[in-house]
Amino acid sequence: MKKILFVFGTRPEAIKLYPLIKLLKKNNNLFSVKICISSQHKGLLKQVLRQLKIKVDYDLNVMTSNQKIEGLYGLIFNKLSKIIDREKPNLSIIQGDTITAMSAAMISKLKKIKVGHVEAGLRTFDYSSPWPEEFSRTVISNIADLNFCPTKINMKNLKKENIKNTFLTGNTIVDSVKEILKKNLSSNSKFENFLKKNYDSKINVFLTVHRRESFGKPIMDIFKAIKEISKIKGVKIIYPIHPNPNIKKHAKILNKVKNIKLIKPLNYIETLKILKKTDIIMSDSGGIQEESSILNKKILILRNKTERPEILGKNGILVGHNKKKIIFNFKKFLKSNLKGDNQHIFGNGKASQKIVGIIKKHI
Repeated sequence: MKKILFVFGTRPEAIKLYPLIKLLKKNNNLFSVKICISSQHKGLLKQVLRQLKIKVDYDLNVMTSNQKIEGLYGLIFNKLSKIIDREKPNLSIIQGDTITAMSAAMISKLKKIKVGHVEAGLRTFDYSSPWPEEFSRTVISNIADLNFCPTKINMKNLKKENIKNTFLTGNTIVDSVKEILKKNLSSNSKFENFLKKNYDSKINVFLTVHRRESFGKPIMDIFKAIKEISKIKGVKIIYPIHPNPNIKKHAKILNKVKNIKLIKPLNYIETLKILKKTDIIMSDSGGIQEESSILNKKILILRNKTERPEILGKNGILVGHNKKKIIFNFKKFLKSNLKGDNQHIFGNGKASQKIVGIIKKHI
């Protein structure tokens, strides 16, 4: 029996690894699965773990207030090293480009443990955008023994870098979204009432902003554009504010602005329910770019570069932090058919099956 160790620390990682964890655990005659979390984003992570019923074996609990990146690396290295020594896995599985993923890949490789990288090959080709994610995923690709690529573009990126052991799988986020929506998991009655009351406008807009490179002037420019957009007839904007203090202090500019509803962070099921009812999404999130495609929604990407170029075109526009560009392209969307047609660019919902097949063959 082969032992698999999953290591992750944020809500998006948990969501995207969920269907793979579930499928590997079903193959319990072949695999023993252990889950280790860093709690890099503790509150949001624990919430989704409860909802998806993911049982955790180890919690590194590394986050402290005003945590610096180098301190986070050091804590994860130190604590995860002991767990790997104890468990001696045949394969460590990581997802994406977080500090947790980077740390787990490095410490696993140092201990001669094979590494599987879910969502490999995403690139902006600019280390500063997004930082440190672009740096992390580039390093991870050179460490990983199995690179699971969501799209053909991701495969080509790794081929150009002479990375071996690449596999086209599709994106596990498609598996997750389809399964969660199929289950029709319930949210609390308070949220359902909120949805009925606030999503009755002609043009429902969903906003998220959280990335480190947006802090300061960029986020203020975004919010100024949002204030102008809120004046357009029929527009209603819902904005769940990220708990990061750097975001919350700037979001005050939107307090009590007509047609803008500021709310607390949503859990993942609530987020999917809102996205389904949304007409236009405005976000700097990588994951929401994917979900907008799966749910056939239009999205304005509030970043200067994206590692998901597959989404760009009539349904996805890169607008950065430029106020005029954001407003111009929002109005451009209003003149178009608001229903997107990008549903299958990240796969058909069978990525986890493909990954399990590859693991069976190579581990």
